[in-house]
Amino acid sequence: MPKINFILGSIFCCLGIFLSILGVISIYVQYESYVSLVPVQAVVESTDVKTRRHKGKHNTSYSYLPVIRYHYKVKGKEYVSDQYTPIPYSVSDYSQAKLIINNFKVGQTITAYINPKNPKEACLVKEYYFTPYFFALLGVLIFVIGSLTIFLGIRRIRPAKYMGNGWYGFSPIRPLSDKLRMAYFVALIWFAAGIGVLGHYFWSAPKPYSLDVYMLSGIYGILGLIAIGFCVYFRILQDRAAEPVLLAERDKFMRGEKVKVRIEQRVNKEMFVEELILTLVCVSYCKIRSGTQIEYKVIR
Repeated sequence: MPKINFILGSIFCCLGIFLSILGVISIYVQYESYVSLVPVQAVVESTDVKTRRHKGKHNTSYSYLPVIRYHYKVKGKEYVSDQYTPIPYSVSDYSQAKLIINNFKVGQTITAYINPKNPKEACLVKEYYFTPYFFALLGVLIFVIGSLTIFLGIRRIRPAKYMGNGWYGFSPIRPLSDKLRMAYFVALIWFAAGIGVLGHYFWSAPKPYSLDVYMLSGIYGILGLIAIGFCVYFRILQDRAAEPVLLAERDKFMRGEKVKVRIEQRVNKEMFVEELILTLVCVSYCKIRSGTQIEYKVIR
């Protein structure tokens, strides 16, 4: 396997797993907070907009966090919070953040929502966000890309097998059966994660759902159909014919020499062959030095 495939694939797989785990944890925290919140009367103390600077490699971006500080009482004990939503909430437009805090006036009595098990946890808006679910699904996509990158670098180089009558058999470096198993794996991971993540959102989130949720769910499903398509395609090919076997008159070759080869393939159903292309690829070779002369002997 080329090292670049393994390195890049491993990086993508680890990043995908990390994002999915982070998303699942955020889903759990949001769900537990949402279902346990109860209303309580609160009084606004102050309002403000905090600016956050995000410095990237080539540019700098800003986000704006609406901060509404309020106090409330639970069983005679007073608490203070500035949490606006159950999970951290910020916007990319300052005017939008300003519009949010303009809805609250100092001294105004408002309704806040608290966690009865831990009254310190409070928020002003009881909303359910799709963001944690998006990161969980994005992690699945990145993990699949990493898995495919590793798979494309895998070459099953098996030694030539003597088939009798002076012929040696060579198998494909990436058999059709391996492609079918990989397609099954991707489809299984994709739809298992999608059903679990999206199913939980539509089961737990309050209606109506936003248009973005429907669009992202549809895109995820369409991408999953691509994996299903490959499963069907490779399965049809496997049912129609067995794996091809390249037959050669020897198991090792010298560069520039002529060699007789043929391909054998068992056909299970009637087929029409338009074109047959045979390419001999050097997978490995050895260097042979004879005095000042150097020859390269092709092993496979």
